[in-house]
Amino acid sequence: MGTRAKRNYENLKIKKNMSIMSKLTASYLAGFIDGEGYIALKVDRSKSNGNLHYVPIIKIAQTDEAIICWIKESFGGWYYKRESVKDSNHKDSYYWTLTGKNLKPFLQKVYPYLKLKRKQCELVLEKIRMQDTLGDELPYSNISRINKQRKQKMKVNTDYRDKRRNRIEMIYNELRKLNHRGK
Repeated sequence: MGTRAKRNYENLKIKKNMSIMSKLTASYLAGFIDGEGYIALKVDRSKSNGNLHYVPIIKIAQTDEAIICWIKESFGGWYYKRESVKDSNHKDSYYWTLTGKNLKPFLQKVYPYLKLKRKQCELVLEKIRMQDTLGDELPYSNISRINKQRKQKMKVNTDYRDKRRNRIEMIYNELRKLNHRGK
C-alpha cells in the first residue's frame, strides 16, 4: 500500500472513530483534557508576508505512553516524547497534539463533558466557526476596472475582515488569561 493510500485509510479510520465516539469515551477524554490538557490558539507568523495566523490546538500531556498512543491512533494528530533530565526524579512525558480538520469534531464530541476547560473549548470552537466562514471573503485584488458598486463591496469586505481579526485577537487574549499558570 502506497503512502497516499495508507494516509487516506488512516483518515477514514479516524473519521469513523470520531463519528462513533461513545459518550463514555468522550467523557473519559474530557476528564483527561480537564486534568492534563490544554486548549488554545497557537500563533504562527506567515513567512511570505509576516501576517499572524491563529491556529486552534489541543494538547494532552501524560506520563503513560500507552494512553497517548491510543488517543493518537483513534483520533489522529501526533505525539512526541519529552525525556526528563537524567539527574531529576521525574518520568518521561508524552504529548498528544491535534490541530486541523479533525479538531472541530473532536471538540464537539467532548464539549458536553468538559468542566474546567469548557470556556476554552467554546472560544476555540467560535474561532473555528469564523475560520469556516472564510469563504465569504472575496479577494478583489485582481479586478482591473472597479466601478462604484465594486468599491462598496470592497469596503464592506475590508470592514468585515477587520472586525473578524479584532474578535480573533480578543479570543486569543482571553484564552491566554484562562490558560495562564501561576498567580
